[in-house]
Amino acid sequence: MDWDTKILAWGQLPEPVGTIYTEEELGDPERVRELLDHCQVMFATISGEGWDYLLQTYGLEGLYRVSQGSGAFDCSGAEEFSQWVEYMRASSPPELT
Repeated sequence: MDWDTKILAWGQLPEPVGTIYTEEELGDPERVRELLDHCQVMFATISGEGWDYLLQTYGLEGLYRVSQGSGAFDCSGAEEFSQWVEYMRASSPPELT
């Protein structure tokens, strides 16, 4: 990984080092689904920049579709999902270093 690469999310697994998620990894819906699964059980965190990237890349509807393949969200629809994402974005650290 290049030192200038922005870390947008980090997952605890596999131990002991964990997984760094950059734009490249978050461009893959399967990796996003994996990350959301890990966030659900508090094994991962997405920075504010990471949420911004996900929303810019997938849009709210696209991110909702990706999330439906994970167990991370128990939402009745896109509107509830939107509220959950807003909460997660607001409670996330602005960036990971």
